[in-house]
Amino acid sequence: NAMIAAYVQHGYGEEAFALFLQMQQEGLKPSGSTFLCVLGACASPAALAEGKLIHANIVSCRLESDIVVGTALVNMYGKCGCLTDATTVFGKMLQRDTVSYNVMITAFAQNGHAKDALKLFGEMQLEGVKPDEITFTSILSACSHAGRLDDGWRYFISMMRDHDVTPTVEHYGCMIDLLGRSGQFDEAEALINDIPSDVRTVAWANLLGACKIYGDVECGVRTAERVIEFDPKNASPYILLSNIYATAGRWDDVAKV
Repeated sequence: NAMIAAYVQHGYGEEAFALFLQMQQEGLKPSGSTFLCVLGACASPAALAEGKLIHANIVSCRLESDIVVGTALVNMYGKCGCLTDATTVFGKMLQRDTVSYNVMITAFAQNGHAKDALKLFGEMQLEGVKPDEITFTSILSACSHAGRLDDGWRYFISMMRDHDVTPTVEHYGCMIDLLGRSGQFDEAEALINDIPSDVRTVAWANLLGACKIYGDVECGVRTAERVIEFDPKNASPYILLSNIYATAGRWDDVAKV
């Protein structure tokens, strides 16, 4: 188990899986810890076949309903983009905790199924499972990628008011991205001006990226000035600003940058 974990930790997925097979050939029975380690090597589409083989081993060991092993399986299938398999495993789990729900919600969010992510969040609350900051990062990310501005604001406010979760830079980043996708750049700037100063630099950088994607030149100029003010030696804001000018055809301004 320790050697498999070491391989996975250092990115040697094939070696980890080979050692898992060798372990079985030598007659050693894998434990829940073994499966947790080796599943980490299968959390990508390229290793889906190996992940399914490990899943079969888990079923034969009657560990599929175990909350920790089941959560690891859901995570593996989610990162492979196999939501049907992920939801099947999730449904078979006899118990589900905050981590289990977070993994399933994240799988929906990362694979573009915002509606399913929000529905599961509602079920999580009905089951009396307490959401945490990771839950809301996934929920806000789902809202952002789906352009669900009203839902995003509702969950962001509820996170603080109803669940006593203090926003982190990830939460602010999701909201700023959502506002940028919705063309609400003035609201995004107002939000940044209200957030704690220790996360403001990253927030301005997030907004600058949104300005580049959605072509708001004036907001991009103001935002770039803020980013440069916080970190004048960083080349990124200059590059993004020149790209914003170039997209708008303002070549003289590109040359000035």
